[in-house]
Amino acid sequence: MASAPQSFAPIDLNDLPRWSTWSARLLGLETFEQPVRTQSKIDEEYGRVKWQACLDAWRTSGGKLDADQLRASYYASDPSALRPAVYHGKLLAAPASQIMAWYDDLLAEWMTAAIGRATTIVELGAGFGHILWALRRRFPGKQWRGGEYTASAVELAAGLYATHPDISVERFDFYDSRYAVLERAAAPVVVLTSQALEQIPDARGTLDTLAKYRDKIIAGFHIEPAYDLQDTSTLLGQMRRRYLEINDYNRNLFGELRRRPEIRVLRMEQDVIGWNPFNSLGMAHWEFAA
Repeated sequence: MASAPQSFAPIDLNDLPRWSTWSARLLGLETFEQPVRTQSKIDEEYGRVKWQACLDAWRTSGGKLDADQLRASYYASDPSALRPAVYHGKLLAAPASQIMAWYDDLLAEWMTAAIGRATTIVELGAGFGHILWALRRRFPGKQWRGGEYTASAVELAAGLYATHPDISVERFDFYDSRYAVLERAAAPVVVLTSQALEQIPDARGTLDTLAKYRDKIIAGFHIEPAYDLQDTSTLLGQMRRRYLEINDYNRNLFGELRRRPEIRVLRMEQDVIGWNPFNSLGMAHWEFAA
């Protein structure tokens, strides 16, 4: 896995206001309308705006844009422009193109062994399948299945992967009591979420539902906000917790994974990567206990 190049300058905590308006919001110096992470909020923010913009761009291109190009445009209008980021616990300035490369390297490093044992990789909250597409390129010969709540992302995926039957995205809701995408997936299955459970403030229901498929799931991976791993003895840790609170992002996934007797956590790390200084993501690798 690639390490952070020395050419990417570190960002000092005192310089964060120059890079992000979130420091002022978190300190109450700038007003901010706090969202509630309901299904309507997800559909409004992603289904009607972010994924819809990707679908519109794909249509405008006459179907010529691929998943990699759409992913790059989603994260930044200029993928080469520097932005504040987190990488292995360090604050630094890096372009979105480099952060995407680091992100894919992290997933590959953590997931290689499990993918090797799997028939199907299922990503829940997959958007238009851009993460699955990137992994598929590294690990051929597997089935790649995504579940996604928003209709625009599912429609876009249907067009993008029309000639690739090994990858698809279907409608899915984290709040359902059964997950059809998992029921149809050929075992053994690896389950992934990538900044998707962040939209679910309480992860308990999702973990309850996943347990219904414990006989076919051989591994679970999450790269998500890690509220319960943040160090509240530091200013940055406190600000990251507050960021997750006022955005109503998930606040109990990592604690729940460690608490549940039916789950064995194999690896867990905080602050592995982040697209902004305050939404610093952790990673977890787990399996169901025998």
